[in-house]
Amino acid sequence: MRHSPPGARVQVAVQREGDAAVLTVDDDGPGMSEADRAQAFDRFWRREAAHDGPEAAGGSGLGLAIVKGVADRHGAALSLGASPLGGLRVRCALPLAS
Repeated sequence: MRHSPPGARVQVAVQREGDAAVLTVDDDGPGMSEADRAQAFDRFWRREAAHDGPEAAGGSGLGLAIVKGVADRHGAALSLGASPLGGLRVRCALPLAS
């Protein structure tokens, strides 16, 4: 939420796709460029504060890397993309227990 302006929309959906539960989060915030999305899961990578304003500065650049590591260890597929709302889409496909 700190990367979106006040009043921004966030939509969360969960659905089954084959043998996976898919969690999708979409927002209408500023989004991320394709180049930023390609690096966002890298350890210590931080988006330039100029994109989001001074209130978004800070952090260690480890949050998304940790999330990706946990997802990988559980066999989940985690991705970032452009949202149909205009901002960012985060998609996590978690394998269902057999």
